[in-house]
Amino acid sequence: MQTGLIYDYKDEDSFEIELVARRRGIEVTPIQFTNLTICITDLPRLQRQFNEIQAAINRCTVKARREHAAMLLQTLDKPVINPFQVELIVNSKRDTLLTLAEKGIKTPKTLFFPQNVNKKAKTKIRAIADTIEEELGYPTILKPDRGSEGRNVLKADDRRELEAGITNIRRGTANPLGIIAQEFFLKSFDLRVVVSKIAEKQPQYLGTLVRVVPRMDEFRTNTSIGGYPLSIDLPMRIRKEASRVAEAIIDKALEKGLPSHWSSFILGIDMMPRVEQEEDQKIKYLARSLDKCFNRIREIKREPSYVSNQEKFENRRRRVEEVYREYRQEKAYLDVSQKIQEVVDEKTTVVLPHEVNSSLDYWFNTKNMIDVNLAENYVDCILSTFK
Repeated sequence: MQTGLIYDYKDEDSFEIELVARRRGIEVTPIQFTNLTICITDLPRLQRQFNEIQAAINRCTVKARREHAAMLLQTLDKPVINPFQVELIVNSKRDTLLTLAEKGIKTPKTLFFPQNVNKKAKTKIRAIADTIEEELGYPTILKPDRGSEGRNVLKADDRRELEAGITNIRRGTANPLGIIAQEFFLKSFDLRVVVSKIAEKQPQYLGTLVRVVPRMDEFRTNTSIGGYPLSIDLPMRIRKEASRVAEAIIDKALEKGLPSHWSSFILGIDMMPRVEQEEDQKIKYLARSLDKCFNRIREIKREPSYVSNQEKFENRRRRVEEVYREYRQEKAYLDVSQKIQEVVDEKTTVVLPHEVNSSLDYWFNTKNMIDVNLAENYVDCILSTFK
């Protein structure tokens, strides 16, 4: 068995997958996609270029590059984790929400305006702002369709901020077209529910990464901008809703032409709880104490990755795991996770999916919070395509 491992650059996530695959008897061909020259008008040449691999795990971080890699390999009749049709859906917030709406899955109220405006288009700015005020009120969230890691996500608390935000959502790689406005949830934390799916089987729940805001005045929980990772035992009602989301994504991918025997994937389903203001403030207050607890993790993240030296990499992995175990035993961590567990366990707490991610940075936070090494699941998925 020969599989390609495709990436923009080699990081801990990619190297972990490579090591696990080799341990499980799969020959791995690392492919740095950014270094390739691809003649898209010469199919025989393309087939020779990728002839030695039978399938591929796609770990490109840039959405457009990940889509191109998946489309290219599937054109050559090589299955990819995650499949091109899945990437097309989940890389767009608009398309994800439309897919979930089609299946009757409730999500935060969201408006899409298929235009972008500059500061000179005052009439259009006022018209869009009037609609958002009427439909969503304040605060409201503005975001690009294909953004990631919380970049360019804005909260508008009044008319001035709303009109400024409308002009700031510009066309570009992260936003080919349009403005997305979404109802605001008080957001001291959110849930990233990790699921995997083996072709022609039901989605499997793997675990939940809780992400807590890094400051009292912050509404974004992304760990890339300082959000704190935690773990809870997700209630069954929310697990089932996450499975419905995964099933909706795969149903739409099959409609778009994905062969059922290639329908394996790993996704992170982001879900927001609707929390009362008092509970929201309590969690933010408790979370202030996490900063000092997290210092050792910040320090070890800054160390060299050692992705070209297996012995040093595995030694660092053991130290990373130990630092996270210590973090999870801190009183501040236990206090915050207990409070969040209470809120989520409450049956009246509404939890809604709002976006889906197909390329999870798992080696640090996710792996050490949910106690699952996703590299094993990536290998399970790729093995299913060989069968």
